[in-house]
Amino acid sequence: MNRIVMATIIASAAGLTNADLIDGRQQVGGWDFSNGNALDITGNNNGEIEGKAEIGTFGGRQAAGFLRGKSKDYIKFEDRAAYQLSDGVLAIDFMQTGRWNTKEALFSKDASGYVDGGHLTVNLLRGQSSHEGSIQVRLQSKNGSFYVNSGMLNLNQWYSMEFGFGADGMKLEVDGVVVDTNDYTGGLVGNFEDFSLGASRWASRSGEWNRMKYGYSGYISSVGLYGAVIPAPGALALLLTGGIIGTRRHR
Repeated sequence: MNRIVMATIIASAAGLTNADLIDGRQQVGGWDFSNGNALDITGNNNGEIEGKAEIGTFGGRQAAGFLRGKSKDYIKFEDRAAYQLSDGVLAIDFMQTGRWNTKEALFSKDASGYVDGGHLTVNLLRGQSSHEGSIQVRLQSKNGSFYVNSGMLNLNQWYSMEFGFGADGMKLEVDGVVVDTNDYTGGLVGNFEDFSLGASRWASRSGEWNRMKYGYSGYISSVGLYGAVIPAPGALALLLTGGIIGTRRHR
């Protein structure tokens, strides 16, 4: 299902650990999967299917299916200027199937080395058995790597993950609960790489589609990229009259 582009309240303003990280943000990219296509619902950046990645009904949803766990089965998308975000959120709905493997890639806007920073990859990692695993998100600066991780997740279950980055640091949310944070405040600025779903680009040469790794075995039903927070009309009115600011002063 399509995600909400603009929420009616900025839940994060209340300091809730279970706040939806996309609340109040402008959507700059969004992809759904239907009629054999990976469709950009916000613009014209549709995906190109490679190998034997499929679009169909999987796990009761219209989704992209990566059924073999092969690194040559993926969907690729072009970079856009709108993705140069210093602050934002990446949201993905997914289901891991079959088993959890050592490492698989959900999303990768990346390349070998640090280049100009901002590289982002979302991996799934095997737990103590093939029946459980976790999310690991890696975001890079020009000279370092920073991580957030989830707890153990199950097979054959839909999850909604949201990864927030920018001024408030890195936050990983799973099904509405923030599960890990990191103080690093960098974003995607400087990252001009194309991006992939279903395999990792982090070994590819910058600007090229080669050396794909860590093929995914599961389904992805939606992907969204969100930028700056825009106050909802009610919140904006409170800000203009000092309502929210006044309340915070008296906490």
